[in-house]
Amino acid sequence: MATMPAASQSPAGGGGRTLNIGMSLTATAAPAYAALGYGIQAYLQNRNDTTGGVNGYKFNINIVDNANTTQGGATSVRQLLSPKPDLLIVEATSPFVGSLNVLRSMAADIPTIVFADADKVKEAKMPSLFGTWPSYTRECMLLARYAVQTRKQTNLALLYIDNAVGQGASETCPAYMKKIGATKVTAIAIPLTTTSFASIAQKMKDSGAQGGVIIAYSPQTKGVQVAAVAMNYRPSWYGFSSLFDKNYLDLAGAAAEGTFIDSWVEPLSSDTAEVKAFTRAIRKYSPISETSLGSYGWTMGAVIVAALEQATKGGKPLTADSWMAALRQMDGLRAGLSPALTYKDDQSSVVRKVAIYQVKGGRFHAVAEAVPIPNP
Repeated sequence: MATMPAASQSPAGGGGRTLNIGMSLTATAAPAYAALGYGIQAYLQNRNDTTGGVNGYKFNINIVDNANTTQGGATSVRQLLSPKPDLLIVEATSPFVGSLNVLRSMAADIPTIVFADADKVKEAKMPSLFGTWPSYTRECMLLARYAVQTRKQTNLALLYIDNAVGQGASETCPAYMKKIGATKVTAIAIPLTTTSFASIAQKMKDSGAQGGVIIAYSPQTKGVQVAAVAMNYRPSWYGFSSLFDKNYLDLAGAAAEGTFIDSWVEPLSSDTAEVKAFTRAIRKYSPISETSLGSYGWTMGAVIVAALEQATKGGKPLTADSWMAALRQMDGLRAGLSPALTYKDDQSSVVRKVAIYQVKGGRFHAVAEAVPIPNP
């Protein structure tokens, strides 16, 4: 049985213990995405303050910037391992890929939550890793299926960021598009360093594409969409779940109107108890993270707590094995702003179903209920 790194005595006294959590975040290079980590931090701090933690355990969080690079991923995780934390969180696909050798050699016994492409998490073949995002390739397939089968568009473009985030989708999604009925698919790479997007939009326009499935970050998505509008080209757009966020809407402005985006959390415009709880807490602990990305993090905070509650139920001592076993047993959990999250049978992603929303009037409106992500 793997033992937990020693949980320190809580400085607050009362016999409680402190669980130390190390977070590798894109704090400076991609601050909007750092809301994922700050959302987790807000959820756990809220539990500390409102219920005294979980079964005698409180949370302490140490954050190190990974600069959203592979080298930064390795450096930040190595720094977080001295001393060893009880739980690790690594944000973004490139830093995760960069940190893998460190995780294998120094942290294979530490439960690790990963915000990265599920395909990369699965390829790592490490039992201690628990993914969040779906496979970007399978998300591409889901969006393509909606474009072809629901919206009857058969001439499509696939635009992808030319790095670890988009390259997997570029290799397999075009064939899937044709398999389900697309008659023409044009794949267009977006180099990470692109600053002028007119040539990208022009390639798509020249292809005659009715719609574009785009697997890219908010700045690149905005760049292509604004360039398309400038040349009076207005195709349909289909974007993956990291675009389901106010930061994307603010960046793209009117160019985002009509875009279809999938999501595994409900929009923050919903009038539900879960959204209200998130809003109250995030405004207290991290006001800049009152975004959908922050709510993804908040939801993963709820996942972490649910597993901890299960692992320590009835006064059982916490071990790394018991915490990971509780995560692996998770099946259809209602947590945070998501109706059903599952690690059972596949811990590369906690997501099995996503809903599709459309941007209308600067807000996200549901257009398709949650459906299973394709698994061809």
